Amino acid sequence: MAKLILKEQNKTLLADLKVANSFKPRLLGLIGTKSLSQDQGMWFPKSNWIHTCFMSIPIDVVYLRKNGEVKKIQKNLKPWRFPAPVFGAHSVLETGTGFIEKTNLKVGDTLYVGD
Repeated sequence: MAKLILKEQNKTLLADLKVANSFKPRLLGLIGTKSLSQDQGMWFPKSNWIHTCFMSIPIDVVYLRKNGEVKKIQKNLKPWRFPAPVFGAHSVLETGTGFIEKTNLKVGDTLYVGD
């Protein structure tokens, strides 16, 4: 299991981060997930777009540039939504609702995925 770390403070924000780096995890994402705590998430490398079709829970979404800088934040994205692609984003992080508020994450922060 990977961790999501706030680079500026070397602080772990998510201790339970799944990485969607192959076909099946990218295809399924969080579909079928009934609940997601603020300490859990899924990271989609090499992606600038997500959808919430077939999901049953809302999520917080963070779009990252290639260097891990937060480009855009979406709070409480409801199921069955199709947000527009975020040009300039290189990866997308899906987390439980409340994650952005809890961590005080903002555009310009830098994150990285570690072990």
